[in-house]
Amino acid sequence: MGNRVAVVERKWKSGDKVQLDLPMPVRINTCIDKVEAYRGRMAVTRGPLVYCAEEVDHDGPVHQLAMGKAPTPAERKVTTIAKGILKGIPTISFPGVRRVGDKRRAATIRFVPYYCWNNCGDKSMSVWIPHGPIAPPKPLKWIPWTGAKLPRSGGGEITTVIFENKSKRRVKIVWIGYRGRQKLYGQLDPGATRNQATRSSAVWLITDEKDKPMGHFVTGPQISRATIPGDTKNN
Repeated sequence: MGNRVAVVERKWKSGDKVQLDLPMPVRINTCIDKVEAYRGRMAVTRGPLVYCAEEVDHDGPVHQLAMGKAPTPAERKVTTIAKGILKGIPTISFPGVRRVGDKRRAATIRFVPYYCWNNCGDKSMSVWIPHGPIAPPKPLKWIPWTGAKLPRSGGGEITTVIFENKSKRRVKIVWIGYRGRQKLYGQLDPGATRNQATRSSAVWLITDEKDKPMGHFVTGPQISRATIPGDTKNN
């Protein structure tokens, strides 16, 4: 599309102002099927801005949210944040659903511009929201410890990994940083689970209580389940 020019012909004087109003309807964008990680998901945009949903604006992690159906134009509400660090920022909301366990209930999904996320808490966030049924957490591959050098974590959006300890001992959950440094995030008793906020492409090392490595996981962009097996060689 070529450039378009609007000419305003008049006699100008000091104090004159020109106000430009551009239509910025809320758009619902579907991901192409070739992108497996976001297949069956939709993103929200308005004008040139991409929006995202944050955990701090909902009653739980964003992986529990879904668009039951594409919202109608009348359901896509645009409001402005009235106070706080994001005062004046336009937000978008529309009806959706939220799943907790086997229960589903109506929910309002709220979005903020992607450029301003993480200003109200470092918790789960997603640009791509499932459309239709909410898929169960994707299982992550358990990579047993071989003594090889561990990969470093990569960046990406914030999601959630559910750690489940099926071993017979207490284990430690360790994040491998962007420069390879290790950071302890907690311990997990046998049979226990833990919901952990994480960025996609993060590397999580599992060790025993004496810091002996057992194996690791690499997260993806979707909500996932990391099962620590009960038949590891270090048990």
